[in-house]
Amino acid sequence: MSFNQPLVSIILTSYNYDKYIGQTIESVLSQSYQNWELIVSDDGSRDRSLEIIYSYQDNRIQVLTSETNQGAGQAYNKAYALCQGKYICSLDSDDYIAPDKLEKQVAFLESHPETDILGTFIIEINAKSQIIHETHEAWFNQDLNLNYPENWIWRNHLCHSSMMMRKELHDRVGLFNNQLIHTPDYEFWIRCFVSQCHFDILTENLTFYRSHGENITHKNPPRAFLETAYIFVKYFKRFLVEKQRNDLINQYVFLFLKNENYSNASITIKSNLLQQLVCTEAVKFQDFDSFAQILQNSSNHSLLVNLLDEYKLQVDGTQVQLQDTRSQLNHLLVRIQKLQEDKDWLQSQYNVWQQKAKESQRAWEESRLSVQELQEGKDWLQSQYNVWQQKAKEAQRAWEESRLSVQELQEGKDWLQSQYNVWQQKAKEAQRAWEKSQLSVQELQEGKDWLQSQYNIWRQKAEESHTQVERLQLQLQQAQAELERSQSHLQQAQAELERSQSHLQQTQAELEELYETFKKLENSKLWKLNKVWHSLKARIFQKIT
Repeated sequence: MSFNQPLVSIILTSYNYDKYIGQTIESVLSQSYQNWELIVSDDGSRDRSLEIIYSYQDNRIQVLTSETNQGAGQAYNKAYALCQGKYICSLDSDDYIAPDKLEKQVAFLESHPETDILGTFIIEINAKSQIIHETHEAWFNQDLNLNYPENWIWRNHLCHSSMMMRKELHDRVGLFNNQLIHTPDYEFWIRCFVSQCHFDILTENLTFYRSHGENITHKNPPRAFLETAYIFVKYFKRFLVEKQRNDLINQYVFLFLKNENYSNASITIKSNLLQQLVCTEAVKFQDFDSFAQILQNSSNHSLLVNLLDEYKLQVDGTQVQLQDTRSQLNHLLVRIQKLQEDKDWLQSQYNVWQQKAKESQRAWEESRLSVQELQEGKDWLQSQYNVWQQKAKEAQRAWEESRLSVQELQEGKDWLQSQYNVWQQKAKEAQRAWEKSQLSVQELQEGKDWLQSQYNIWRQKAEESHTQVERLQLQLQQAQAELERSQSHLQQAQAELERSQSHLQQTQAELEELYETFKKLENSKLWKLNKVWHSLKARIFQKIT
């Protein structure tokens, strides 16, 4: 368990219940909460009870015995003197408890410091331990607030064997009344109640209450009746007078007069009981024995008339209070009718708002689905953006490469242009030399062959450049299809390539024209240029170099 485990002292009172006491002790030994001590107080049993008790060898069990039967209250008080625990449990020897009873009650009391006495619901069983669900179960298993006085009028809803309380409660309220045979527990509960102790009930069936016809409360009903009257007069009546609860006093007297034991009592006991129950100046007494002696006192018969007169005055006062209550009730009925109308209006408003709430709920669901779809669309667009961003980077790299290629082509074009200018200059010089010197055909043929080889070389370079331009153009077109944002740059590069191609074509045409010129020179068969060509040959190569 997560909390500290305080010691629980269990007081087991025993008297001639050898048929059941073994099961009672076994239920204690089987508890899930093991920090307990068991004090068994045997009140002079004449059966095998002590033999069964001593058969349990557990150092947590202590046994007290008595030569004579002194009553359950005395047996309890003797055992209490040995208790060392923080909490006290009381257990009758014909009852037994569920395995988790101590654990749950300790947990509740540890977490509810305001609670002084804690009971539980019961399971009613018979002598054979069979569940029977009869009157006692219906009586004890009521979810009542025992901190209200009306729940203690002529009734005891707290099962004695289900109780766990704080040990210091006996210091505040006292021990059990030894003189009471049938109702010591009820008398103790009433003393606790008028002392402002706090009660709570665990609404779990943790106590097995045995109903077998031999219960002590069934053996002498007239005695139990007088003990109940004594408890009321001694403690409860004074409390109700102080609280001005005459309604509860009248209710108690009414239930008392209807009791069969009152009807069967002698006129002396009846008159004395009425005096004690109703009169505020009744004969005083100290304990139950003196109370019982007063009830037998025949000298109080003359008080019966005065008693009835006083009770009549109380009844008349009650009648006046009843009339006032009726007028107040009529006023309340009017208010209730008005409240009912207000309730109907509020109900209609509630229905309208409930309908609007449903519509709002549907709208919210639709908007939630729309938001979900938008989120999915956003994710898809984000993925497309990432793809195009990657393609843009690749296109950028391709454009950079093509730009470098175009730059190289431009440099090649410039170089070819310079070469073309050189050869054009040389052609002019050759033309002038041809016109001037009429070089021989052989020298021209050699020059033609050499020029042809140079032409082939430059033509090959031009074709390679053309092929490279076409390849770059294809790459630029592909990049243009993938990334439209780069189209303008690619178009500019393509235009540059086309201009380069045009220049190359012009260069090719000029070279072909030069070739035709040399071809014409070859066909002229001007052998006289041969000698001149040899003289110019060295000069031409020198200039080319």
